Amino acid sequence: MNICNFLDSMNQKDLSEKLRGGIKYLEDNLESEKKSHESLPNKTMMSLNVPTYIAYINLLEKVGRRVNGSFTLIHDKTKQFEESYHELFSLYSSVSKNYEFPLTDGNSILLGFNQLKKFSFADSKENEWIQASDILASVLGRVLKTIYHNESFNEELFNLAKSVLPLLLVKEMKLAESICSDKMRTKIFRAMVYK
Repeated sequence: MNICNFLDSMNQKDLSEKLRGGIKYLEDNLESEKKSHESLPNKTMMSLNVPTYIAYINLLEKVGRRVNGSFTLIHDKTKQFEESYHELFSLYSSVSKNYEFPLTDGNSILLGFNQLKKFSFADSKENEWIQASDILASVLGRVLKTIYHNESFNEELFNLAKSVLPLLLVKEMKLAESICSDKMRTKIFRAMVYK
């Protein structure tokens, strides 16, 4: 029994009719999703790393435009994603005219990079900056997990949090709104102010 027949049997005719009319579109979308998974090498489109990377390079370009500064992004070597990240960087950065596509949540997707000039990979064992960014990411992760779970800070973690959390509280630019909501920003702010 398919879902439409089940809804009919439950006397949900209106919903059943709407679904029947949309099934072809749902199947088309599913087929499109399957094909998109094959659009980058090593099945990288099936990973959350790809949209995170795209959001990050867009954020760097946006910050660069705001402060009129140029950036070079160096990523830790990762065999599975290297080819895809280069391809995506080229796709987003090499558009001849700058475009900004607004999204419904207030963020936007940028094409045609002027500020994020280069992208490359380096081995973290040989690059102190990548090691430092790993430490910063670990501190942020630990601090946010502590706040999210309403746990107490020890003094050392609180001092680290005070130095890195202002990065998440900026309101002028939409900095990763999809992963740090206003509610979470308020919670972070309260944790810092009312310790």
